[in-house]
Amino acid sequence: MVKYPPSIAFSLLTMGANMILLGLFGLASARVQRLLQPLAVFGRAPLFFYVVHLFLYAGLGLWLTPAGTSIAGMYPYWLAGLLLLFPLTWWYGRWKQRQPPNSVLRFL
Repeated sequence: MVKYPPSIAFSLLTMGANMILLGLFGLASARVQRLLQPLAVFGRAPLFFYVVHLFLYAGLGLWLTPAGTSIAGMYPYWLAGLLLLFPLTWWYGRWKQRQPPNSVLRFL
């Protein structure tokens, strides 16, 4: 199984795992769903989150660890990045929802 070039095994594995997770999220109790609600903020503006996170983590990496770090050492920076991105993504999602339904700005 290889990611590049895309293999059918990789595609089926990732889609299958995503479907299992979606099913588990749907079966979760109301209490668990409330705990997972912050994930919905990132899901309401996925392209914004994706583009901004590329620049944020590249900048954090160059600024804080120019020589590189281990995967375990990267977890604090990853969490810090999510904490920085959460209010930005929340604001952008709210701004996008306030646009009229026929506005091209809703597609940004």
